Amino acid sequence: EHPIVEGMGLIFRAMVIIDTYCSTDIYSDSAWTRLFRNQGETAIQDRASIGLKGRKRLIHDLIQSLDGEIADGWPLYDRADRFGPSALQLVERLNEEQSEDLSKSSTGVLDAKIQGRLSTLLERAVIAKMVVGFYLSRDDPNHAVELIWRYILSTIPAQSEEHPKHPPAMSFVILESLIMPQSNIAWWLSSSNPLGQEIVSPKDIVSLWDSLFLGVETREIPVQWTRDVLASSLHRVASQWRMRNNLSSDRRIRDLAAVEVAAFRRLVDAGVVGNEVKDVAVEKANVAAEEICQKIEEFDWAMPCGRSTTMLVERTYQLCLLQQEPRSPFFSFLKDECKRFLFITQCRSAAEAEIRQIEIYRHDIGRGNTVFAPFKYILSPEFHDIAVRNGMEIDVLQNLLRGAAILADGTVMRLASEALVNSVESSNEKPGGPLSQIMSLLGELSCIPMVRIITLEGRSDRMRAFYSQGIQHELAVVHAVAALEDHDDNQSTDCYFFGGYAFDGRGKWLDGMKKLSEKVGVVLDSLVGPRWRPNDLKIFDTTAPNDERLVLMSPTERACALSHIASWKGALRSFQLTKVNRGKLPSIHRHIRRPDVLKRLFHLSGFAEGAAMHASNKSMSPAPVIVILEDDAILVDRFTILLQEVLSDLPRDFHFCSLGYSRPKTAPIVSFREHVGIPTNLFYLTGYIISEAGAEYLLNSLPVVGPVDSWIGLKMTSNFDNVFGNVVGVGQTKARAEPLATKDLCTILKFRAFCAMQPLCEQRVASGSKKSWRERDKDVEYSGNL
Repeated sequence: EHPIVEGMGLIFRAMVIIDTYCSTDIYSDSAWTRLFRNQGETAIQDRASIGLKGRKRLIHDLIQSLDGEIADGWPLYDRADRFGPSALQLVERLNEEQSEDLSKSSTGVLDAKIQGRLSTLLERAVIAKMVVGFYLSRDDPNHAVELIWRYILSTIPAQSEEHPKHPPAMSFVILESLIMPQSNIAWWLSSSNPLGQEIVSPKDIVSLWDSLFLGVETREIPVQWTRDVLASSLHRVASQWRMRNNLSSDRRIRDLAAVEVAAFRRLVDAGVVGNEVKDVAVEKANVAAEEICQKIEEFDWAMPCGRSTTMLVERTYQLCLLQQEPRSPFFSFLKDECKRFLFITQCRSAAEAEIRQIEIYRHDIGRGNTVFAPFKYILSPEFHDIAVRNGMEIDVLQNLLRGAAILADGTVMRLASEALVNSVESSNEKPGGPLSQIMSLLGELSCIPMVRIITLEGRSDRMRAFYSQGIQHELAVVHAVAALEDHDDNQSTDCYFFGGYAFDGRGKWLDGMKKLSEKVGVVLDSLVGPRWRPNDLKIFDTTAPNDERLVLMSPTERACALSHIASWKGALRSFQLTKVNRGKLPSIHRHIRRPDVLKRLFHLSGFAEGAAMHASNKSMSPAPVIVILEDDAILVDRFTILLQEVLSDLPRDFHFCSLGYSRPKTAPIVSFREHVGIPTNLFYLTGYIISEAGAEYLLNSLPVVGPVDSWIGLKMTSNFDNVFGNVVGVGQTKARAEPLATKDLCTILKFRAFCAMQPLCEQRVASGSKKSWRERDKDVEYSGNL
């Protein structure tokens, strides 16, 4: 046997032992003591016990992370790989010269790239076996079945995907590992198990395929629908792999496809997908999916179903929807009490379809291509009307709120939540029962971070890409720009807090300035100064001019600054609504007494929870924050989790925290806490966090002078216009400076600006644009080099 077999078993055994015994109270467990008996010196035993104490949480986090990689990460990476330089695209008709060249490389030794792909596939198969085996070791087959379903739904090919030109995202090697994890992983669980326990029973490790249908009631029609569409879908994917194996002259394509075809054959031999291999064309599979969709939509769901049956129908319906062209959720389903669960399933299908489009959207930015419309068009005006209509049924509003959360629509979330809270306030019901459930739903969804996006009205290509990211990272997305005027009678407008497009200064200089003057009026110069001195950036920007002359800001620079200013104004209005003392709301049910709190929470991105810097703020509650991003921001993996880590370290009395930036070589970052540092200067405003105090500070510091990111960067630098600037090395070539004493920081940081130690987003480089730090965004013309 290959050494990996034994290694996999040993790793799995260690994981199960740690999960079973390594809680915080391991000394009280006699089984733990027995593991170390006669294993060496007592001191070594004690060190091992102490070192492993509490490590159960480590295994939990590892499995949770791997679970997400399998069902969410791998399909996304594989689809993105189609646009990379190493993509293996099938070309069915090759000329003789191409065929001859490929045949020369098809003798004996595997190509290095295909070796890498096969190694990756093997690694994934091992991980899949271990995760499912781990769930079974916990006697938790439900999580294993859920993982299998999620993998199938995230990898099943859509009608719009170009197969077999591109390889399917679904791997039968991985599916086989998920469905039949017993091979080479549970060998140690029988007689060789030193604990003398049988953690996984034989019936659990034969095949999990039939478990996909367990718990369903005797209503056989839904079960047969599921079996039919699953079989048709998997045979369709197998047909695509066979075409890549049979039609290509490129051995790299054939070798990988042959491995997948062999895995599918093993699934057929095991009776998982029928007892014979069938060629199922895309058209036939689509017809089958459409027929089952129609049956589900027309079925009489008035009779109550058990949860298992409902879940099976939801998954079957989603499986069918994903194989067709994306379509909008049906307004009629939201109104029909018996079919509202189908509306939520449609939203999930639309969300999955959007996530799959991320790389296509990014690829098409600036190209003027017509791509499937983003979800802002999927949620029709009818849904917006429901959210603001008085007297709407509470059940309808709840489902609309759930659907909007799935689809990252922060605007509808806010409107639906306010309507729902208003309905609850006018209700005569006592706390508890349905009312408590509604409040719990509101409390749960209000924790979804709202992110405000600065985008031009003509750049829907960028917003398509960002909405896909918002859905993927479970964010609530809204347009950031708010009204510049602070009149109270504007509170009823859509753009009082957020919702507007960015100011547009594009075009010829005179035309751009005319547009801004007409829109902003005489206050323009008081908000954004007309001139600035590029030489102020000389110590950070080697291309800055040596003379100290003033230059005119370009119309697009002034428009960009106005867009950020308007976003700060909207944020400040939201903060002033949100006087939330989080420390006094330990239970979600406290919100029943404060329904206004729930309304206000739907404006926020979270809370800064780090200890305050100033002693006078020691008793300060966690500070509400708002995240503002530019529409070309590309978010890192696990963005939402990493954002929370930053917030956990960010001082409650902060002003500003950069999430997406570039650091000049001569602008060191002062160490502060694990996830946040103190910048001395930064380029770009790709993404940042702002507090109420920060919004007030920036608005009180107007006008903006120069490009808005340079203006903020120089405010960071001004904190170090003192002896500490020399201490940390401002203007020198240091990447990171040693921490300063807190009392010194409190003295010098007038602008309490921080940054994530590792950026959480980056700016997309425009297609065909130069990569100079000032020439990356084609929508903003830099005036410093004019």
